[in-house]
Amino acid sequence: MTESDDHTARAETPKQEAFAWLIRLTSGDATTEDVRAMERWRRQSLLNEAALIRASRLWQSVGPAAARRGAGASGFGLFPHLNSAIGRRAVLGGAIAAAAAYVVVRPPFGLWPSFSELTSDFRTGTGERRELAMAGGASVEMNTETSIDVRPASGGGDRIELISGEMAVETGIHASRPFVVIAASGRAIATDATFNMRYIASSVCITCLTGSVEVEHQGRTVSVAARQQVSYSDDRIGEATDIDPTAVAAWRRGVLIFHNEPLGQVIEEVNRYRPGRIIVTDANLNRRLVSARFRLDRLQEVITQVQQVFGANVTNLPGGIILLSS
Repeated sequence: MTESDDHTARAETPKQEAFAWLIRLTSGDATTEDVRAMERWRRQSLLNEAALIRASRLWQSVGPAAARRGAGASGFGLFPHLNSAIGRRAVLGGAIAAAAAYVVVRPPFGLWPSFSELTSDFRTGTGERRELAMAGGASVEMNTETSIDVRPASGGGDRIELISGEMAVETGIHASRPFVVIAASGRAIATDATFNMRYIASSVCITCLTGSVEVEHQGRTVSVAARQQVSYSDDRIGEATDIDPTAVAAWRRGVLIFHNEPLGQVIEEVNRYRPGRIIVTDANLNRRLVSARFRLDRLQEVITQVQQVFGANVTNLPGGIILLSS
């Protein structure tokens, strides 16, 4: 190993350790001791501090960078900061191509968009909403971090694929043909209805607000009436259940409503609407039940309320990452 290579290897170590800390802290298994250990590591040297800042910023910059540059077949040059962090010899060995392909197709912890999301026909960013006028008088309102493709349907009209995220659909009054939305292994079909469709992680949830919706999944059809909801995953679909749709559609009014939901689930939902990421590192705190109403334009109040109600400790990290612990 040459002196130059040895210097590069020493410089790489804090970068690799910084990424390892971020992966640990966003894994869902992090503890308060992990947070303290990370803080001790960060204070050991200025190199560690700088590496953590760069790694934290990468979580936020890699998605927009991919959107601007596009996804090349090789993956080289797609994530310049990641190329630097992994090192020159890793690039020569082809590791960076595999790493780039992984983070674009399957981003860890959903911290940036996947390749299919980036290349969709329509996409909303964090905190953004968008309305689309469809054929036949139908309309679609896209919620935050939502990606859809629009395809002509047989016999005219539009057919939408919800790649990820959430949207509200109004088919129009007395539409002449069914409106179809595909998501994962199922689809929703409606002629005169308003419904909310959500595809997060591996679960699809359809809530009928007015009219009725037919949900087809793996050869089975479930009829969903107004004020009812049904969910499905790749291998199963549930039964239609009665619900209060107020909380489901609240995002369209710029509000998030929670009724006795675990704090962990509340934070996961809030994370979809704000830059950076809030992470609950304490399992007991994660399970505390929350009933609250938050305005989307004042989400900073979430942290304040968690501090006041649960006495949580707050650790602010670069890149908009906030750690909550007991």
